[in-house]
Amino acid sequence: MSPLISAQEVEEWIMGEVSRLFPPVIHILKSGYPMCGFCLAAPGDWPKGNTFVSFLDPNAATQTTCEYCKEEHAATYKPS
Repeated sequence: MSPLISAQEVEEWIMGEVSRLFPPVIHILKSGYPMCGFCLAAPGDWPKGNTFVSFLDPNAATQTTCEYCKEEHAATYKPS
């Protein structure tokens, strides 16, 4: 008996839900992951439209459009 839904269909559904919950925005990347935690995949595998700026960029807080990343950045970034 074959499965009712394929693994690819499940993956597409999950990524669609991620895109719906987190519309395309600019995130802040720290240690290879977005500070908001919206996706555990590498940036190249993120839903379309999502991009990032580096945590070390002094303008990261003004360049990001992700409110969660902004909050995390403000709580942890200490300029040198």
